[in-house]
Amino acid sequence: MPIILQIDGDDAMKGFTGSALPVEIFVYAFDTAGTVRDRLYQRMTLDLGKVSARLHDGGLKYYSALELPPGTYAIKSLIRVADMDRRGFARVDITVPGNDEVA
Repeated sequence: MPIILQIDGDDAMKGFTGSALPVEIFVYAFDTAGTVRDRLYQRMTLDLGKVSARLHDGGLKYYSALELPPGTYAIKSLIRVADMDRRGFARVDITVPGNDEVA
């Protein structure tokens, strides 16, 4: 299951005074029983001298994938700017169709 997160660059940089923005991304897929079926974690440091204009204009797009069997899931994502302990959260419910189902 592909995952695409759109992160608002202005929100991520708000109040940050350093030159290297530390960003952590957490994504979890919970099944209907509340069990984590897959997860991902990514830590990155963004060089604001190189990317601040692009973050301001278009934000940050993060692409990855989760391995999920057919079923219904709550996908929860948390974005954290580590040095400032700032967080953003989103949740979306999805259904992964089986091979014999039409998406």
